Amino acid sequence: MYKKIKGLRVSALPGNAQFAYMLDVADNAKANATIAEKLSSEIASLDKSLTTEDAFMKATKESEELTADIYALVDERRELYMGYKRVVTGFAASPLADVAATAKKLMKHISAYDIDVYSQLDKKTGDFVNFAKDLATSYKEDVNQLALTAFATAMAEKSEEIRQKVNRRDEVSSRMKGTMKAARQQVEAAYKTLKEHINAHIELEGDEAYADFVDTLNAKIDRYKREVLHGAAKKKKADEPQKGKNDKGKTDADPAKQPTTGEQKQDKAEEPQQDPKPSGENTELTPAPADDKPDDGKPSDDGEKGLTPAM
Repeated sequence: MYKKIKGLRVSALPGNAQFAYMLDVADNAKANATIAEKLSSEIASLDKSLTTEDAFMKATKESEELTADIYALVDERRELYMGYKRVVTGFAASPLADVAATAKKLMKHISAYDIDVYSQLDKKTGDFVNFAKDLATSYKEDVNQLALTAFATAMAEKSEEIRQKVNRRDEVSSRMKGTMKAARQQVEAAYKTLKEHINAHIELEGDEAYADFVDTLNAKIDRYKREVLHGAAKKKKADEPQKGKNDKGKTDADPAKQPTTGEQKQDKAEEPQQDPKPSGENTELTPAPADDKPDDGKPSDDGEKGLTPAM
């Protein structure tokens, strides 16, 4: 019986784990002289699809980082704006007439824009850009009089930084042609083809030239099944809340349906008495669930069928 590559549900692997597994497969295939020579086109196809998936992963990561930065900057700008409004409102109640008059002038400016800090990102960014520009030009002397230049400058800087990051995120998104799902499916298809062709060559030629590659890959497959697939399933099951269970693992009963003491005694008295089982009688036991069956040469986990290469 020749050694062959085992089955693995690669579609169930998490993104990073799937990518790492496929990289190892491609590298090991290129390191095997026989596989590299006879299956060069299949390896090239896997490499090409991995390049596409890698680009998607990098773009997705950068987009997520930019989004996190944008949210943080939006929060900072909102706090600056709210702080500015509170200070201006406070100065409007100043006993100094000129200070109060300047503050009231700035309050009218605030009311004119009526910025909703929770509105759509691009809309409020446009509002903030123009608002900060007014403070730096038309209302510059008023802002200086009340020592609010730091607020005005910071709001302008945050708005510009947000605008630049949003534009960068749009640029990153424009490079992502298609979807990550499609990119993964291309990788999985290329892997399946390579695997089937290797197993087919083994069937025709024997496994001597392929044994090291197969042993290495099968060990990796066993580990991925045990640690990535099976381990993730166990963690998911452990994390699921147990409905109807209390802290001790027992089912909580409905107090309204609990019989009273008198009812319990009456029910017990009405229960028919059963004859005890004779001693030595066997008691049926529920068998414990069996562990995962070892690989026995039956159809693989991913349902792949063998393929014989054209001679």
